[in-house]
Amino acid sequence: MSIATVRAAIQANNLTITGIVTAPTVMPNMLNDADLPAAIVFVGAAIWQHETFGDAGESARRNYEVRVYVKAVGQGEAGEAYETAEALLQAMGHNYLADRGIDNSIFHGWTISDNGVRGDLEYAGQMYVGFVMTLNAVTWE
Repeated sequence: MSIATVRAAIQANNLTITGIVTAPTVMPNMLNDADLPAAIVFVGAAIWQHETFGDAGESARRNYEVRVYVKAVGQGEAGEAYETAEALLQAMGHNYLADRGIDNSIFHGWTISDNGVRGDLEYAGQMYVGFVMTLNAVTWE
């Protein structure tokens, strides 16, 4: 399964999470206020492996970073962005635990981690309140 296919499937899933406004499959040049909260997938590092037992083939255990940008730092009411990010973080974690993978080409039981709510996520020179959810998924070729 290609990286682009996995990324697109993750974004389709992100759009099912209440509160996520946009989850583009093409990297935007900038984030507009009307598009926030936005979930954007960044493709991370992987370990590639050739399987020599069972159905021989290739597998890759790759990190997909879902960066959720909630609101530009300093905008909105005090605490609003943080509270929204906190609720989205919890909803996204539950969503991914329930999903357990994208079709049969991704190992069910992927590991999920997050970095907590922060105010230092940068995109196109602007700082945002948000978080990073990392999905460690195994794909088979």
